[in-house]
Amino acid sequence: MQPTPRGPLGLFVLGVLLGRLMACGSVRDGVVWDDETTWTCAGSDERTLEGVTKAFTTPDLIAVEAGGDCQLHLVNCDISADFPVKAYGNAVVTITGGHIRGGKQSLQAMGGARIVVDGATIEGPEPGTMGNATIEGL
Repeated sequence: MQPTPRGPLGLFVLGVLLGRLMACGSVRDGVVWDDETTWTCAGSDERTLEGVTKAFTTPDLIAVEAGGDCQLHLVNCDISADFPVKAYGNAVVTITGGHIRGGKQSLQAMGGARIVVDGATIEGPEPGTMGNATIEGL
């Protein structure tokens, strides 16, 4: 049996640790997002990443990927990667505020996907679309 934190000190320590993880954007939807892993939204999920700051150095990494019928909201995020945001299928990604920096391509949309930029700064090589995909608000 594992010991559990009890009393005010245990709760305080647990709260501080959880607060630090959430503030740095490492934990989202109950999973750890490390610097070598793509954060994925798929199926008919509706997800929001808010206030995440990540700078990926792994070559050719896609930082955030949305597929299927996913509805993904990036709110005030600061994400840097070779490929920071990719959407495919019928996914819709809304980027509100924040800063997206791409080393090889700033945004990618394929199939019937849609990326909507609302007040965010997008830097890097030209975004790309394939099929009926669209990128709006640039």
